[in-house]
Amino acid sequence: MSINTQFERKGNSMKITLKDFGPISHFEFDLEKDLHVIFGKNSVGKSYAISVIYLVLKNLAKIEDSQFYQFYHIYPEFSEQAIKRLEKDSQVYQQNSPENNIDFIEIIQREVATLLFSEFTRELEKSLKSSFPGIDQLRNCHSASEAFSIILDFADFQLYIKSTAGEKLISAIKIQTQFSVKQGLKQYSSLSLVNFSEQDILKLSATIDSLLSSSLKEMNRYSNSIHFLPSSRSGLYQALNTFSALLAELSKSRNFLTSKIELPNISEPVSDYFLSLSNISSLSNSPHHYEASDIEKNILNGEVLFNESTKKLYYRQFGVERDFELSFTSSMVSEISPIVGYLKYILREGNDNILFIEEPEAHLHPEVQVKLMEQFAALSGKRLQIVMTSHSNYMFNKLSNLILDNKMDHNKVASYLMRPTEAGSVADMLSMKAEEDGMNDKNFADTAEMLYEERIEIYERLNNAAKKC
Repeated sequence: MSINTQFERKGNSMKITLKDFGPISHFEFDLEKDLHVIFGKNSVGKSYAISVIYLVLKNLAKIEDSQFYQFYHIYPEFSEQAIKRLEKDSQVYQQNSPENNIDFIEIIQREVATLLFSEFTRELEKSLKSSFPGIDQLRNCHSASEAFSIILDFADFQLYIKSTAGEKLISAIKIQTQFSVKQGLKQYSSLSLVNFSEQDILKLSATIDSLLSSSLKEMNRYSNSIHFLPSSRSGLYQALNTFSALLAELSKSRNFLTSKIELPNISEPVSDYFLSLSNISSLSNSPHHYEASDIEKNILNGEVLFNESTKKLYYRQFGVERDFELSFTSSMVSEISPIVGYLKYILREGNDNILFIEEPEAHLHPEVQVKLMEQFAALSGKRLQIVMTSHSNYMFNKLSNLILDNKMDHNKVASYLMRPTEAGSVADMLSMKAEEDGMNDKNFADTAEMLYEERIEIYERLNNAAKKC
């Protein structure tokens, strides 16, 4: 038996597509890009998009090496078990197909989904429930669809995740490869058990194993290196620090409490953010320590330090021998310090890190916004991918200038414009697409033009009033 395969590959990197999720009708995320910038008006689903992408990648990275090993070596045992199961069900199949023409590829897809992705699907389900109002409420209310779906495109297969009634998710895979098999003088395009012996099926299994292995390894490259920095970073960090101290005191006095205390619900990305900053080590060897020092020198004019005993970040201005809690620093320092903290203490050497940042420009003067975008551009690509949402035309224009000046490769930039439609928001990847000559402004220009025209109108009205006097 000889096996020929024809690939239907969509690319070498993984892509994630959201359909009818929350306020989003369609959003596509390409993991190949180094810098993702998502623009758009308020309430179009930018935070929804990066939150669910973060949760998907985080739970994919949890797939353990033992599961990969089990999968790579499953086929001899799996094939025998699959044949036995099919023999038991043969009467049902024969009613529909006298030749018992059962496609082996369909069996492979079902078994792979069960083995590798059932646990992932359950964990993702838990993450969505802890981060959003509930699975049932995440369906796009603007769409006629009764479910949302998340589609993961790998090199050789697709993983489909779909919501169902009752707060549940289900998953299935589709192999992205066409098979043609030659056995003797006969050529088969339908891979059915009736055509092959058990040894033939084992050979076919080994072929499918080699096709999937490279794609599956893609998932594990981000293990423990996916991070999320939410909006209002400084306020959340300070509040959660206070909250943790309060919990410690309450635990000491729990025998004296007479009523139940209800804790506020904290989304998983926010809780991950706080836990990461609370459990870092000041001795960590970050690959981005130089870039962090650059931000400290050129923007903060001081160092971001971590105290092992208090488990808190502190700020020390250059030339001042005193450490300040972030709550006693300027809004600029308190907003940027957590970003520096991740670069100095949390990102790991040897990993491909992904850093999600909501609205990094918050509370920053335009001059600082421009400097920060320059730092992000320098960071991206150094085994670090940055995914950010932004309302800043200053950061947009700086990135466009960096691309025009060949200081940022436009092929490594994904610039999205989230646009509202009647069916929900869509991620427009063309209107503000990064090109060699920069990016077109389809997000801020209308407002700038409106303000200019308003100014001209005011001048004309004042001039007319002056003439009458």
